[in-house]
Amino acid sequence: MPTKEAILEILAQVKDPELPVIDIVELGIVRDVVFEGEQVRVDVTPTYSGCPAMEVIEREIVETLESHGFADVTDGTAFVVRGANRTVTVAFLEGYSFAQVYAPEGSDFICYEPMTAPTNAIASGDSLTRVRPGDAYTAAFRIGVG
Repeated sequence: MPTKEAILEILAQVKDPELPVIDIVELGIVRDVVFEGEQVRVDVTPTYSGCPAMEVIEREIVETLESHGFADVTDGTAFVVRGANRTVTVAFLEGYSFAQVYAPEGSDFICYEPMTAPTNAIASGDSLTRVRPGDAYTAAFRIGVG
């Protein structure tokens, strides 16, 4: 079984599409590499919520690892907040590409709202998910505090 360091070395070949002189490991987008049985999961955090390059980056992660012989690769987009000796990680598992985060001034908590589209999607139509009557849409996320 390959090591996390070996996977990170492979992922250093993936360049940020908006800054092609820097790779996604160096940029800090790759947060973790997790081995789950035969599966390799790469947890990534966008440089900002709704980053349009994430879809390209996630596809390139999977393609790059598959080209190195990894057959079962998944990506997981995560939003990470650190402070007050805590780390809060919100992982987008399925169906969420955007989020709103609000930290009320003077409070020691944050409000987090995973979203399937950007805040202006109803007005702009950008990335708006449409579900026909009778069809289903599934979305999931995970919150971890450490």
